[in-house]
Amino acid sequence: MKSDLELIAEMQGALIRDGACPMSLMFRWLDLPSCLDHPDVLADARFTYDEELRDEWGPEWLSAGAECNVFIPAELVPFCV
Repeated sequence: MKSDLELIAEMQGALIRDGACPMSLMFRWLDLPSCLDHPDVLADARFTYDEELRDEWGPEWLSAGAECNVFIPAELVPFCV
């Protein structure tokens, strides 16, 4: 298992290198996949690089944008615009 610092460094590296980091990386590290009701909805979820947030990074911290889908129960779909 990765330490917090290793995970953060890996995420920061991916954000700088690729402009994005899959949220699944963090989900797996926190052992969350088994707790997610709809993991398929988050399959493409990712953190995105934001240069303005880069100044806030440190070895124990990062800030990033986020892009993800949301699950909408079928009975609520008619009310969505």
